[in-house]
Amino acid sequence: MEGDVAAFSTELENLKQSGVSLLVLSDPGSSPVICDHLLGDDSEVRRRLFVSAGRGDTPGERPVPDPSRLGVVEATGDPTRSSSEPVARPTPNERVLDATADLPIPDRAGPIGPRESAVWYSRLATLDDLPGVARHVHRHLRRFEAYDPDPSEIRVCFDSLDPFVDTVDQRDLFRFLHVLTNRLRAAEAMAHFHLSGAADAVTIRTVRPLFDATVEVRTTVDGPQQRWTLRDAGLQTDWLPLDHD
Repeated sequence: MEGDVAAFSTELENLKQSGVSLLVLSDPGSSPVICDHLLGDDSEVRRRLFVSAGRGDTPGERPVPDPSRLGVVEATGDPTRSSSEPVARPTPNERVLDATADLPIPDRAGPIGPRESAVWYSRLATLDDLPGVARHVHRHLRRFEAYDPDPSEIRVCFDSLDPFVDTVDQRDLFRFLHVLTNRLRAAEAMAHFHLSGAADAVTIRTVRPLFDATVEVRTTVDGPQQRWTLRDAGLQTDWLPLDHD
């Protein structure tokens, strides 16, 4: 993208200032690398929200010094587990567009307690409760917003979309992502959503327009590389080392 480097950097910075949602297409081996890169380091204040689908190894398992900077939403897909804050199952007439209806918001985060009662932790027992996932994300965003964060101070990792692609109707997933990405932009968050680069072309083509940018990641003999495509600006980078700023 010779001649477009400055334009790309300016456009990306503008997106980060107004809230940005990224679709990350990668293989499993490179996902943690790009994830750490997008979550940012601790040289600045970060408030991180992790949405984990179909797995139980979220970063919330590790000790965290300040729960006001952490949120975890875990959709386990395990029917034997229930949410720490039960959410009613949606009726057939309930729409994902109602997903950000207010939930009771607790007081500002206090000391970390047991995982199930911690203010930073939410759990759902099924993957097909898209309104429930959206409500819990909304709840944690409101908790972070109480601290008047700077643009992109809130960082969100959604890992990953693949279990939802396999579980829910594609139209429902589209509506869910439409609501969620708009809510994240309203919070001026920098969010990224993992999806396998091997996902079928129809799925990628369906969800891609909902995101401000797509980040492709590949593994090479020289290490992981990234390529960014900014949707509205129509700009695309070359393949760059993943540590490229």
